[in-house]
Parts: sequence; structure tokens; C-alpha cells
Amino acid sequence: MRRHSNPQGMLDFSPWDPKIRAELEIMNKVLREREEVLDLILKDIRGDADPDDGRPGMSAEQVLRVAITKQRYQLSYDLLYERLSDSINLKWFCKFEFQEVPSASTMQENIKKLKPETLEAVNDALVSYAREKGLEDGKKVRIDSMAAETNIHYPTDARLISDCVGVITRLLNRTRRILPQAGIAFNDRTRVVNKRVHAITDCRKEDARKGLYADLIRLGKEVLQFAQDGIKKLRQVTGTEEEQELGQIMADDINFIAEKLERIIDQTDRRVMKGEHVPAKDKIVSIFEDHTDIIEKGGRETVFGHKVCLSVGKRLVLDALMPRGNPADSALYSESLKRLVSKNDGRVPESVAVDGGFTSQANDEFARELGVKKVYFSKPSRRGVLSTISAWQRKALRGFRAGIEGILSTMMRVRGLTRCIWKGWESFQSYIWASIISENLLRIARDLAKREAKAEASG
Repeated sequence: MRRHSNPQGMLDFSPWDPKIRAELEIMNKVLREREEVLDLILKDIRGDADPDDGRPGMSAEQVLRVAITKQRYQLSYDLLYERLSDSINLKWFCKFEFQEVPSASTMQENIKKLKPETLEAVNDALVSYAREKGLEDGKKVRIDSMAAETNIHYPTDARLISDCVGVITRLLNRTRRILPQAGIAFNDRTRVVNKRVHAITDCRKEDARKGLYADLIRLGKEVLQFAQDGIKKLRQVTGTEEEQELGQIMADDINFIAEKLERIIDQTDRRVMKGEHVPAKDKIVSIFEDHTDIIEKGGRETVFGHKVCLSVGKRLVLDALMPRGNPADSALYSESLKRLVSKNDGRVPESVAVDGGFTSQANDEFARELGVKKVYFSKPSRRGVLSTISAWQRKALRGFRAGIEGILSTMMRVRGLTRCIWKGWESFQSYIWASIISENLLRIARDLAKREAKAEASG
């Protein structure tokens, strides 16, 4: 029966979900038992500042827990602020019980300071905790790679020239307004450049497209000349010491984009007008995220970002290797194993299972010389590698290796490893490690909860 309004609530009304609270309490306990990592967090967020100066700010514990919460739920900073302010459970977990939740910009500023080396150490501490509790022993390991995108639009040469022209024009406009004595003179070409970009996108005939590109390159060179003239005038600007210093800073900002524009014009001229093949290492695919690599995924698709090679045990992500460029999977095998042995106090995994991309005779020999007893490649015969393990062992390791696909899928779909939205190469690495930490901590908490429930049921 539907009612006009709800009756008075029960006196034992609980303001939080007990299941979520129980999970967070276990996560809290795990972090409490690894408080030594907070010294590293504190060093990052404090920097070179005097610890006795200024306001208290967010504690190291709060920064770590907020970062874990953000990556667990894949929230923007604005949504993170709303969720923390609205949730009693999350507010308790992040240690804001008796204080106001910091603003979105404050949380962003603190999380941005976390270095990838620090977050890697946090993950190592979690893995060590899991070993002590018998949740992970590191004896069986599976390795696989994935590609994580950086936060850029699809990089066409025309769009990159348009981006550079737009940024240079804004910088020159700002300079002319702030330092009129510099005498900056230029013509705004953003509108006509954008028209050429749209025309190139809509053009279907190759000859006509070449003509449009030639016009776009001409306009790009014209804007490049405006930028170079502006840089020269800013280097010689007169006035107060503060104005001269500001002129140097603005000149550096314009020069940063001008150098990118010059390289993009060159690669466009070589690729489109001269028909040359420009190597991936020589290409620019973003003017700001210039660390972005071009990752070819077996001829199936191209990803603009970075390769991430994950080493996974029974349940947890034990390590992550983030190389520059686009190295073959087989080139990452030995380095991944070395890192695993180093992080496990010199203990070598008994079994290592990988897919066909890691297969090579050298990798097989390296693993055996290292002391790995069971070495499994999903396609050993493809490169002449002879398997020395029995049929039933191959079958067991094949199933074990296949399980990493589900973990990779979870990391990409749920923890945001499909696309990194933090800016810069160092922040890209921090983003990956923060996502791994949030996933590992959650898995540890759920495994411990199952163990406690099983103990209660049996006892």
C-alpha cells in the first residue's frame, strides 16, 4: 500500500551500510599496520618547506587515503569532494571525522605531489603484508602487458598545427596586454587555420587535400615567424626588474610551443608533401603530453600512451614496469623477473607463465638460469622454444596465465588504466601505481573478510 509520507524512522537507524563499513575497517587496519610508508608520503607533500611554518594542511595519512578513494571509484576531484562530504563511511576512512573535507583543489594539489617511487613503495608494503598473512606467496607469477592512453585527442598533423597556432596566439595576446612596451605585433590566424583543418577533414580527394595541407603549412610558418619575432622582443624588453623577468618567462613559454610547431610542420611536410615515412620516435603526437609514445598493438590498433607490463601473483599485482617507447614484450621479460626477485628478498618464483609475445629462447634460458623451475610460454613452438614441463603442468599454467586477462580487464575498466587523466610523465606513473594500490588494498580486504567469515562459520 502506498502512503502519503513515510512514518517515523526506527530508533536503531544506522547511518552507514555495515557491509561497506566492515570492508573499510579491514582496509583501515591494513594501512595502520603499514604506517612506515607515511614517512615517504610526508616527505613528498612537505617538500622543502619548513615543517613548523604555515597551516597544518592535510596529513600524509589523509593524502594517501584520499588518493586510494579517488582511484577506487574513479572520481573527478569535484565528485571526490562531494562523495567525501556526503559519505560517513568514506569520511571516516579518510580521517576527516571531526574536520571539514578539504576543497577539490587542495586535494588535487596534495595528490599531485605524490611521486611514483613513493607509491611503488606503498604497493610493495601491501604485497609484503599479504605475504605475511598468507594471501600471496609470490611462488606463481604471470606477466602480461597492456597499453594505457594519455589524455590527448587523436593526433592528426592538421589538428596539432591548429593547437600550436591557438596556444601561440593566446600567449602573444596575453603578452601584448601585460607588456605593451615589448611592441608585440602579429596577425591572428586561428580562424583561417581552423577552416583549413575542417576542410582537410572533409576532403576526399588526395590532390585537393595536399593543396590544403600546403596552405596550412604556410600559415603555420607565418605564425611561427610571429612567435620567433615576439620571443626576440621579449628577450630585450625594458622596464623594471620585475617586468624584465616576466618578459623572460613569457618568452620561454612561447618558445616551448614554437619549438613544437616547428617540428610538427617538418613532420607534416615530410609525411604529406614528400611522402616520407616518419619514424614513430621522431613524431610529436601532443604539444603538452609530449612524453606520449605510439604503441602498435599487434597491427590491430594504435594506442597513444605508454606500455605497462604487470606482474601478477595469485591475486595481487606484484609489480609494474613502464618503459618508454614501444619495446617488444619479449624485451621486458628479464627486467620484470629481476624486479620481482629483488622485491621478494632474492626469492625466485617457482613458476612463471606468460603469453606468446614474451616467447624467446633467450628468455627461456634466462628464467632457468635464474632458478625458475616451471617456465611456461603460451606459444613456445612459434620461436623454437622447447618446453621441459609435463603436459599436466602446461595445462595448469595455461589456466593460471589466462586468469591475468580478467585482472587486466578489471584494472582497465574499473581502475581507469584505459586512459590516464593526470598530466606529465611522472604523474602518469603515479596514476598507474595509485590504481594498482587501490585494487590490491581492496583485494586484500575482501580476502581477509572471507577468511574471517569462514573462521566464524567453522568455529
